[in-house]
Amino acid sequence: MEDVQETKRQFKTKTDLAKSLGIGSRQTLYNRAERNGIDLDKLSFTEEELSILSGKKTSVTTEQSSGRMIQDRQEKEALKALKRELEIKNKIIDNLEQDKADLSKKLDKSQQLQDQQQQLSLKDRAELDKLKIELDKYKKIETEEVVIQPSEAKKTPTNTDKTVNKTSNVQLDKQEDKPKKHWWNIFN
Repeated sequence: MEDVQETKRQFKTKTDLAKSLGIGSRQTLYNRAERNGIDLDKLSFTEEELSILSGKKTSVTTEQSSGRMIQDRQEKEALKALKRELEIKNKIIDNLEQDKADLSKKLDKSQQLQDQQQQLSLKDRAELDKLKIELDKYKKIETEEVVIQPSEAKKTPTNTDKTVNKTSNVQLDKQEDKPKKHWWNIFN
């Protein structure tokens, strides 16, 4: 135990410790002690602890912590790269979703127009069929008139026609038998 006490050095204050190690600020001393897990409140240190606090020697803990720091830094850089890549991919996904929505709208519009075209085509076909039926009726009527007209030209007078003709002839005869009246005969 005496060997352990001989290798330890005792300091009155933390400022004395910092001056003997050649450290200009107490903050540096605190940082090094915290990093290496050395308790500054005991004010008694071994040569190895003093060497670590002075910065000349690194402890296993310091090497491990710097290895962790390097690893942490690399992980942070990798994380940043992944975040950038994720942002780019998210933008691509957003653009693709927008394109999909636009195409969906265009497809819906196209289908709507196609439906309207089919409806109009069916409507036009129905109207065309109606017109064909009417045209056929008119052709049929026209053909019947053409057939009737030649028979009327060759037609012989019927009894009604004779009666009408006789009546009109009798009326004409009666008118001829009557003397014509003139206005001056009114006074006679």
